[in-house]
Amino acid sequence: MIKFLKNILREITFLKKLVRLARKYYYSDPKFISLLTTFEKYAPNSGGEPNLKSKLTKNTINGIFKSINLLSKDLKNSETIALKIEDLKLNKDEENSIKDLEILLNKYGSDKAYKHKYHILYGMLLTPRKEISNILEIGLGTNNTDLVSSMGTEGKPGASLRAFRDFCMNAEVIGADIDKRILFKEDRIKTFYVDQTSNSSLNNLKDKFTNKFDLIIDDGLHSPDANINTLRIATTLIKKGGSIVIEDINIKAIDIWMTMANLLPSNIFKSQIIEAEGALLFLVQKF
Repeated sequence: MIKFLKNILREITFLKKLVRLARKYYYSDPKFISLLTTFEKYAPNSGGEPNLKSKLTKNTINGIFKSINLLSKDLKNSETIALKIEDLKLNKDEENSIKDLEILLNKYGSDKAYKHKYHILYGMLLTPRKEISNILEIGLGTNNTDLVSSMGTEGKPGASLRAFRDFCMNAEVIGADIDKRILFKEDRIKTFYVDQTSNSSLNNLKDKFTNKFDLIIDDGLHSPDANINTLRIATTLIKKGGSIVIEDINIKAIDIWMTMANLLPSNIFKSQIIEAEGALLFLVQKF
């Protein structure tokens, strides 16, 4: 009898472990999460079959920004349209700058030029280059693969910072990244720690600067919340006539950035969604 009871207790203990594991994966593993409990703010606040409510929740998550943009379009009678990066109107000086910047980005191992053609936009924004004094880029391009934002083992941290430093001969270039292992300091380059998912971390970064920036780039986590957190502090750090660029936006997330364009006060900022190679850019210019 005692042996039988011990076996029962072992089975109960085992079942408890299984329940704990099930709960863990139910709430954390993407294959097991419940839409209704994980994304409850998007779920219908009503009765009904869980399967039907889950479908509605998924539709809400994917469609809410499109609904907001349709409302904004009707209220403002205007619409934000994406512009192809090749269709940017350039003068002769800007065309020359683009060629020079492309060479430097490729020299240091950045993928901004050869992969995405971002050099077209940056060459335009940074002309005339001698007048540029301060550049900030969040996201150094970590090559440590234990981070979501890794560029892989072949990545070259700080590549674009060095290219901008050489291109803008009078500028101080600041970089920031969540990976403390790749932070460095060189001639006219300083780097700092920042976590884009933490507004307090971004505030701490902002407090380090007394000068305003000519250009601020977000090439970090590439997650909408991290992008928007960064945009918040960038709007306070950019100088008049300066530009903010959010890089590597998922093309399917365009509705989120149409909403951001509608939110920014049009008497202070001009925004544009730009379609580049394989991704979108969100450009904000301060009047």
